[in-house]
Amino acid sequence: MTLVKGRRSLTEIALDSLEDVFIVARIPDGTLAKWNRALVIESGYSDAELTGMTVYDFLQEGELDRKPGLLSGLRESGHGTIEAEFLTREGKRIPYEFQMTIVREGDPGARPVLVGIGRDLSERLGHQEALRESEERFRTIADLSFTGIALHDGTNLVYMNDRFVEITGYPREHFTGAGEIFEILLPEYRDGFANAMWDLLRGKPIEVPPTVKLICQDGSICEVIASVELVRVGGSPAVLVAAFDLTDRRRLEAELLKQAQELSRMVSVAAHELRHPATIFKGYAGLLRTALEKDDGGLAAQALQSIDEAAERLGELVDKLLYASEAERGGIRLSLEEIDPGAMVNTAVEDVHSRIGGRFEVTLPDAVRTFPGDPERLGRVLQELLDNAVKFSEGSGPVDVIVEQDANQTVFRVRDRGSGIPEGDRDQVFDRFYQVGDVLHHSKPGIGLGLHFARAIVDAHGGWIEAAPRKGGGLEVGFGIPAGVGHDEGAHRALRVLAVDDDPDMVQLIKTQLRCRGHNPVGVYGGAEALEFVRGEIPDVIILDLMMPEVNGFHVLEALKSGEKTRDIPVVIVTAKTGEEVRRQVMALGAAAMLEKPYAMDDLLKAVEAGSRKPGAATGP
Repeated sequence: MTLVKGRRSLTEIALDSLEDVFIVARIPDGTLAKWNRALVIESGYSDAELTGMTVYDFLQEGELDRKPGLLSGLRESGHGTIEAEFLTREGKRIPYEFQMTIVREGDPGARPVLVGIGRDLSERLGHQEALRESEERFRTIADLSFTGIALHDGTNLVYMNDRFVEITGYPREHFTGAGEIFEILLPEYRDGFANAMWDLLRGKPIEVPPTVKLICQDGSICEVIASVELVRVGGSPAVLVAAFDLTDRRRLEAELLKQAQELSRMVSVAAHELRHPATIFKGYAGLLRTALEKDDGGLAAQALQSIDEAAERLGELVDKLLYASEAERGGIRLSLEEIDPGAMVNTAVEDVHSRIGGRFEVTLPDAVRTFPGDPERLGRVLQELLDNAVKFSEGSGPVDVIVEQDANQTVFRVRDRGSGIPEGDRDQVFDRFYQVGDVLHHSKPGIGLGLHFARAIVDAHGGWIEAAPRKGGGLEVGFGIPAGVGHDEGAHRALRVLAVDDDPDMVQLIKTQLRCRGHNPVGVYGGAEALEFVRGEIPDVIILDLMMPEVNGFHVLEALKSGEKTRDIPVVIVTAKTGEEVRRQVMALGAAAMLEKPYAMDDLLKAVEAGSRKPGAATGP
């Protein structure tokens, strides 16, 4: 019996006008008893062909495995929903959803039948697929964004991009509840942002401050530009939180301000230093005229001597300014040759003694070896250190000059017995134009470029330079020049380097860069893995990221430096977390160097190779 033949009731006419498929099937074999016009149109079968067919005939082969249990669930509850692919006469597969109900026709003793209404899901699934693709595109774009992005549905955090993780330092698993995301805000921002999110989800207008401060996992405070917007995810409302880290901008602003202050300081100091020779020139020129008028040879000789000394001082000042400019452009060129360290020390000592005096005690190795370097440039570095040592010793004792050599490097140390420098100034003494104290009112001439240029020269040789307090008082400044400077890349000792980063792409990049240099890298993807690795093998150098989930780089560095077997491993920090405070923290924990992402490959290689040459560095297995 069908709905389209014979005398029809109003109900049958109404069902026949539906766009949805309507069927009545016998239980348990599923034979069709009634159907509407929509089934004929959708299936492609005629009424005659549908007679005797079962509901199972419309299931594709893979769905037939469900045949024994297809109706069993309906018998228990009396109704239910079934989703399956509907197979047409032409073999076309159409996704369908059927609302099924078991009813009894006529008297209570009649056999039950299955009544179902089916709906084509193609359009809905198409919309769902388009939505899924749209969300996937959003995630792809968000994952590449320099802005931290998070989605919150009012109950849970449903999405967080990698940049948000980098900014805060917290793993995604940290944000498990509705309130967790607000806990990273400073207390004064929490209530306002929580209320704003709930109001936004209710459709109310909101206002949020343009910038907020977050408490990162390591306890540091970072400032971000924050915005919140109402979006729909999977058809449901959600709040999109965008956070743009201002650390880099603040760092750039601070750097620009610092450069402006340095320039102003340089102009003031240079003007002060230039006045001295200018005054000497003018004053002794007048005396020279007087001497010539009186035919006073002694006075003339004195005037000429003073003018000559002032000219030499002026020439040194101009040279330092030119050297500083050269160093800033990164254009220091070395003329390499074999250097006798003993001869270089003696020459520097004689030069300084002839100019400003001073007493020196020189200590050389029993067997002095030559090393490759630029003798003029390195000679100036040594003279600069000796100049400073004599000036700041103020006659308190001799200046010690010590040369040390091993297979990897030649080290020069200059120790004075002066008052030393404050601990907070030691990291800055190599900065451009930096000087301890008020340079315009002390008796030590200079413009703060000598040590800055010394570092540039040593860096150009691939070496290291550092300042430290001398035992018993005073200051020690030492620098080391590697034995392989100026040789072919193949002459570098192949280093076993451990790269530690939770980003596999970053680990692969570092390994590739190191292999290009001939080194032997290995990578791990977290702090715990790094600590496990060093229990079995001590690498020559470790490259360590700071922002990692669970065990972060700070914890790894602290653990390494507190271990007897691992404390001497040089650790180069490579991180997106910027700022002088971070640099001071990692250097205080014992890092050999710190590079900020993005970094230059040459800087990474230089830091790795310089770290391996420092005294106390690990020597590998």
